[in-house]
Amino acid sequence: MPGVTLDAVLPSIVDKIVKKLPVSKIMRWGDGDAQFVRPVHGLVLMHGRHVVSGNVLGVPAGNTTNGHRFMGATSIRLSSADEYEAKLRKDGHVIADFATRKSEIDKQVRAEAKRQKASLGDYEDLLDEVAALVEFPAVYAGQFDASFLEVPHECLILTMRQNQKYFPLFASDGKLLPKFLIVSNMRVDDPRPIVSGNERVVQPRLEDARFFLNQDRKIRRLHARYARM
Repeated sequence: MPGVTLDAVLPSIVDKIVKKLPVSKIMRWGDGDAQFVRPVHGLVLMHGRHVVSGNVLGVPAGNTTNGHRFMGATSIRLSSADEYEAKLRKDGHVIADFATRKSEIDKQVRAEAKRQKASLGDYEDLLDEVAALVEFPAVYAGQFDASFLEVPHECLILTMRQNQKYFPLFASDGKLLPKFLIVSNMRVDDPRPIVSGNERVVQPRLEDARFFLNQDRKIRRLHARYARM
């Protein structure tokens, strides 16, 4: 059986793999028929110094990529596939490798929790999720009004972790503190605008939790709840 060139098979293999990714919601963009979790504007396909020609999701392959939207170079040209990760980090402020990114977030949240004299509880699942959401993570500490602690802590923890992707902080006795950690995609000298913005966002979420708790308290007997269903 005669052999074929890498250019002849690699684009179609990548295209099939991308389409089989377990993405629950996909979208279209522009005038094409391509669908993916987000619009695809660039594609790098290289083997060593060779640029593999072809298209995936309607985008032609090349050797140019983009860095962080605000912090990195807008165009990064690669002379070799081997320099992709290092050059993207140096010039683009993007940590391309998932495991490296996850390790960096883990290191930062542990260090910030220690500075706050707090612990993180069970956070592994959230760590996996957040590592897939940022490119160049930076961890900052925020806080909320301590009056919300009257709400069952499980509700507050669920709201912060599931809705906001925050890391709740706990005291040495395991009780929830009115503090949380934010994993931002921006490393800045003055994080106060980022922190205050996130503190404003979490406020109505916690208000909702308190409201529904108070509504439930109006029905005192358990059987009365089932009678309403």
